[in-house]
Amino acid sequence: MDPNEDTEWNDILRSKGILPEKEPDVDDVLDDALVDAKELAHENRLEKKTLDELDELEDEEDDEFLQIYRNKRIEEWKQRMSKAKYGSVYPISKPEYTQEVTEDSKNVFVVVHMFQDSIPACKLLNGILERLAPMYPQIKFVKIAGKQAVENYPDIMMPTLLVYGHGDLQQQFLTLTTLGGMGTTVYDVAKALVHAGALKEGEIAPLRESSSLNFESGRRDNEADEEEDYDDFD
Repeated sequence: MDPNEDTEWNDILRSKGILPEKEPDVDDVLDDALVDAKELAHENRLEKKTLDELDELEDEEDDEFLQIYRNKRIEEWKQRMSKAKYGSVYPISKPEYTQEVTEDSKNVFVVVHMFQDSIPACKLLNGILERLAPMYPQIKFVKIAGKQAVENYPDIMMPTLLVYGHGDLQQQFLTLTTLGGMGTTVYDVAKALVHAGALKEGEIAPLRESSSLNFESGRRDNEADEEEDYDDFD
């Protein structure tokens, strides 16, 4: 008698505890796991979709199913907005740095722009940050004159972009070279913030279509405020 055979007699013996339970077939286990994985992937196929992307699927997905994910995205947006405290690029001084940057970064991400107002690349980056700040008010954007932050900080290193989070420096970008040079866009900087952990990939999706936005496009809106802010460091 083969105890591994699928016979009625063996089933009776197994039910009585006389024979041990039959070992599951490895192929069957793998097939079941694959089916479960495919079902889970199908169920979660909309998990990372933005509201705009969900709207584009109206003809492909069930309305009730889509609405579940729309509601999730709206709730996530409400939660982000409930944490929103900022919305502008705030000038800070060296004595304020520890509190405004290091300490505050224990609770929120803080983006620091070290600038020199005579450097065109600094003006470009500041204009971009002025665009990003109201888009992501949960992030604290600040700026400080480079030589005020660090004595004799070389102009060749500016602009310097620092991203703080969890009470520590998470990422630094020296000059615009790594971001796109003088062609750096709002989307380029947003991607850098994703890389640093300050934003999620889905949060910058709307910027893809407007990635040509840069300082020149926002200069007229921000020029007066920037000049006033820079004067604070004279």
